[in-house]
Parts: sequence; C-alpha cells; structure tokens
Amino acid sequence: MPTKLRHQAEDLRPTPGVLRRLRPEEIKPSQHNPRHLFDRDKLEELKKSIHEKGVLVPITVFQPKGQSKFSILDGERRYRCVLELNAEDRDLDIPANVVEPPTKIAGLLYMFNIHNFREASRP
Repeated sequence: MPTKLRHQAEDLRPTPGVLRRLRPEEIKPSQHNPRHLFDRDKLEELKKSIHEKGVLVPITVFQPKGQSKFSILDGERRYRCVLELNAEDRDLDIPANVVEPPTKIAGLLYMFNIHNFREASRP
C-alpha cells in the first residue's frame, strides 16, 4: 500500500472498541457502503471457508445513535456469507469489533481505504 494511503487509513481508523459476538439479526449493512457489487466467486470461496472454520476475522461495526442494529464499517462480505449459511441451517454468530460511530466522511473513507488495502495486498 502506498505510504500516503496507509497514513490516511491510520488517521481514519475508528476508535478501538469492544470485541463482541453478534447475531446477524443485530447487524445491518451500511447504507453508505460505496461497494454495491460483490464478486460471486469470491463470496462462494469465503462462504466455504466460513463454513469450515467459522468467521476468523471480526467485522467492524458501530451503533448509530437511536438505532438498535449495528451498522457495518468493514466486513459486509463475511456478514453476507453468514446470512447465507444460516439460511442453510447453520447457526453462526459473528465476531465484531464495536467502535464509536464515525462521522459520515470518516466512515466512507475508512470503507474505501479498507477496500483499497485489501486489493493492494492480494498477490
């Protein structure tokens, strides 16, 4: 990852939070997620891994003021896979790092930076 992008990502990290296990029903995708399309083959690969090993990397969520559900900052693919697996008679919950709600722009930049980091780190 380029140095400038890495420093921007470090500056926009949400406040360290509390690690919890959440039921998928307690979580909702962020309406501000800039990604709307997900590669089906990569989702199937992740789903297979989660089926075999569970969710190994916690998602990052926050609880918007006045709302009961947590909103996803990072981990929508893992969340979607757990939903699909639970619809297939699994009973999985999701490890989640619960952080303070970011400002709208900080949340968007965090989501973009996470995606860019993931893409840049792939072989």
